[in-house]
Amino acid sequence: MTSAKPKLSVGFVLILLVSWGLMMINIDLPWWEQGGDNGAWISAAVRNYDRLGATNISFLQILNFEPPTNPDTYYVYIHHPPMIVWQTATTSALFGFHELSFRYLAAIMTLISTAGMWVLLRRLTRNPAQTFWGTALYALTPMMLFYGRMPNHEAPALAFLLLLLPALVNLSHRINRRDLILMIVFTVLCAWTAWAVLIFIGMAGLWLLWLNPKRNWKLFLALGVTAVIGIGSLIGYYQAVYPETITDLLDVFVFRTSNQSLSRGSATFTFTEFLWQNFIHSISLYTPSLLILSALGMWLSGKRADRRTGGMIIILFLSAVAYFLVFRNATYIHNYYKIYLAPALALSASFTMIAYQQHRGRKRIWMRASAQGLILGGIATGGFFFALLHQSAVRPQLDEIRTLLAEQTEIGDRVFSNIDYGVSPLSLYASVDMDGNVLPETIVSRLESTDGFYYLYCDTGDEEDFTAPLELDTYAPVTSETCFLYNFT
Repeated sequence: MTSAKPKLSVGFVLILLVSWGLMMINIDLPWWEQGGDNGAWISAAVRNYDRLGATNISFLQILNFEPPTNPDTYYVYIHHPPMIVWQTATTSALFGFHELSFRYLAAIMTLISTAGMWVLLRRLTRNPAQTFWGTALYALTPMMLFYGRMPNHEAPALAFLLLLLPALVNLSHRINRRDLILMIVFTVLCAWTAWAVLIFIGMAGLWLLWLNPKRNWKLFLALGVTAVIGIGSLIGYYQAVYPETITDLLDVFVFRTSNQSLSRGSATFTFTEFLWQNFIHSISLYTPSLLILSALGMWLSGKRADRRTGGMIIILFLSAVAYFLVFRNATYIHNYYKIYLAPALALSASFTMIAYQQHRGRKRIWMRASAQGLILGGIATGGFFFALLHQSAVRPQLDEIRTLLAEQTEIGDRVFSNIDYGVSPLSLYASVDMDGNVLPETIVSRLESTDGFYYLYCDTGDEEDFTAPLELDTYAPVTSETCFLYNFT
């Protein structure tokens, strides 16, 4: 049976307000912070809808930072579903084309996923205190407060997933038309938003089948058919408007499932390095406190959770881990991919937060104080990591380069540089075709093979006394505080 109609919880509203307030910090800064490249490429795709006409390019994602001159120069991106770009384009039309608009959208989707998490906890646990703590531990981590407002696939993917799961919980009690419609709608939205959540949907189907195979096999089949239709319609759309879709998807799948530590052709990582990297990402973005609470909660849930809730914890963990193991290259590089652990960590940790309710006397006091002590520790360490993440957006040199390019280059120019960070957002702001990690000793040879271009040589901290490169001493650069800009146009 479904749970009773929920009452508005003061604690839930407080979680939303605190989460919203913290996600609004530095919401209008340039795309310099960790993960800012996502904001840059999504901004480029949205801007190309205006430049080229969204209908003229069949709503494809075109990532050229410079104005594309003809279809042969389009950088078509079909490696992910298009929902985030379509959502952001809508936000741009409503609120304007700037960083605040795009982060604002992502923050809204994170608030929606927080509401979905609250509903899921309430329907699984029927314990108000556990629902409060599980929702708080989902929403108020450095991971969610920083990367939850980052324009990318993760925020809307979690929103649609955590609206789907409560409907499936209801259907596991009683099949009804409303929840069947919700299941179909959110499954299709998930398919058009992110590949990762398709693993969660598959695991959720197995969860339904495991709960009651005789009763739920039709529900399992309906969920699977809906997911296949969602994926098939997406691939069909991509293939219809971009004939190289299948080839591109297979190519990027091989790369992203490899053990290469960075870009194509880079060194490979070992399994030990993979585990360590993911542990560092998780402990810094979720705090040691939450990992401890979650580990204890896994053990406690094994003894106290019912079959439905215990199974949900397992499939949430397995889904995230399966995604990490399949897409190893992407997971190794991107710390924010660990955001898919958030529902499992929060749900399991909620059992630790209410474990004291089973006891009386001194043991009750001791257990409650210990859990709350871990929360205080999480606030301290989480605040530290949260501040570090925001510090990554303080890039005076990138501000300097942005001004320099705006003054010296024209839209559509070709720029090479030795910098290895901020290339995408700088390309966006200057509307230029820019490559990073280009050493000065290669520039003279490029003059013979490449049409006019600029070379930006900046202090990257590798030299004690930063000076203009000797290889280019016969050319006169424009100088700024930490850079030399050579005009070879």
